[in-house]
Amino acid sequence: MRIFFHVAISGVVHVLAYPVTNAAEVVLDSTPQAGLPAAGIAGRLSHVSDASRCFRLDTVSNWTSVSAETFDVKQFGAKGDGVADDIGAILAAVNAADARGGGIVLFPPGFYLVSSAIPLRNNIQYVGSGNSTYIQSKAGSQDNVFGEAYNTAQVHNVVIRDLLIDGNNASVPLQNDVSKQNGIRWDRVSYSKITNVTIINTVFNAISIYNQSNSNLVAFNRIQGIGSSQAAGTQCGVLLEFGSSRNKVIENHIVTTRQYGICESGVGALSENNLIDGNYIGSSQYDGIRIGFDSGSNIIRGTKISTNTIEGVIDAQSQGIRLYHAGAGTIEDVLVFGNTVKGGGQHGILVSDTNVIRCIALANQIIGNAATGLMDNGSGGISAHNIAAGNANSFNSVRNESIVSGNAFDGQPLNAFVLRGSLKIGETSDLIAGRLSGSSPWDPPSIANNASASFAFGLPGAQVGDTVLVGFSPAVPGGVLVTGVANSSGMVTVSLLNTTGAPLDLPSSTVRAEVWKH
Repeated sequence: MRIFFHVAISGVVHVLAYPVTNAAEVVLDSTPQAGLPAAGIAGRLSHVSDASRCFRLDTVSNWTSVSAETFDVKQFGAKGDGVADDIGAILAAVNAADARGGGIVLFPPGFYLVSSAIPLRNNIQYVGSGNSTYIQSKAGSQDNVFGEAYNTAQVHNVVIRDLLIDGNNASVPLQNDVSKQNGIRWDRVSYSKITNVTIINTVFNAISIYNQSNSNLVAFNRIQGIGSSQAAGTQCGVLLEFGSSRNKVIENHIVTTRQYGICESGVGALSENNLIDGNYIGSSQYDGIRIGFDSGSNIIRGTKISTNTIEGVIDAQSQGIRLYHAGAGTIEDVLVFGNTVKGGGQHGILVSDTNVIRCIALANQIIGNAATGLMDNGSGGISAHNIAAGNANSFNSVRNESIVSGNAFDGQPLNAFVLRGSLKIGETSDLIAGRLSGSSPWDPPSIANNASASFAFGLPGAQVGDTVLVGFSPAVPGGVLVTGVANSSGMVTVSLLNTTGAPLDLPSSTVRAEVWKH
């Protein structure tokens, strides 16, 4: 009798059509690979329990893997004790996975020291157990934690997820080679992912995406404490350069970088169509988001910078978002949409010089910057429906055949508003009648996944219909939606929606609300 059945493995449904005549012939017990019985009864399924853990299917001629094989670094000799150098055992696990054409290199909970870079190979996932998998550069290391400085060929389909990387910048020798001493270095790596990774204490960049590394996803990561005051070189949360295109950098939490939060430099080759969306960037030393660099003759085209929050830029001459490219290169067709910039150092958003072409700044909220909310010195762009409040100046120097339409300012002066052939439509400084701010302590309750919690506090002068912006200190993690509303006179209600996928228990916080009166 021929029986057809389905087996679901790792989220993939495999349809098997093999002649199994007895239910006892379907083997589901775990066994070491060496202990598998001889192949010959089609349709039997067994779980292999040793270093190459996987499910294998009897196809009569052999046992064939039907799931990604798992290579546990501890089964290859890694200690994970914070004392031993585990790089040799990790390399053995990576090489074993590579010899099988890919698989999962598993890092169980532990403290792994590595004296050289963990190499990236095709079709391999590097998987930990969240922050309980702690991988640190060994004292004295001059290498990256993940990724060799330069790959000899393109690498595809790499995943790094669910672990913590510590660059140990206080205990490694400082050098000026920015291809090393990064948290993760992707050189010629494409169609790959970095998700749910914590990266701290690197000498240079937390994540360096370099040299034709295209179509990658960097999402839901936490980056903090990046850079060293003694090192010379890029020290960013995420750096895109040397022709890296079509990458998505989304929903990351990036704080305290010694240079830029996120930078697309344009150095080395044309880069285009990168997406920077939904990130929180706090307390960067220099620009929160920087497109372009201080040198270079290449083109950056089609970048989308959307719905990011940037606050607390430290350097007084730096910006929340800056589009600036020195040399002969150009920045073209960039969209800056729906971002919130608060306390962006000098200017909230700076579109600088005539080699920034046809860029659009649309529906951004620019609050409390030391100089100008939005300065657009580009060529042929559009600045429309932005809201600027509490800046020293609201708008400055729009020129070179640009269009300025429907922006709202809070009564601050439109300092040096130079049109120079541009078109100004429907601009007003009266759409915001005033701005209020207030704060209150709140110890939120534990919030289940997909549930919410609310808190109301008094803010005199707030009225129903006013626009409310809310901030938390300390910042909430990614996957938590924060909203505010003035739903009664003199009161503001703040709500948290937990979409992290797990219960949320925040510490006691300070809630800050800004109310814009219309």
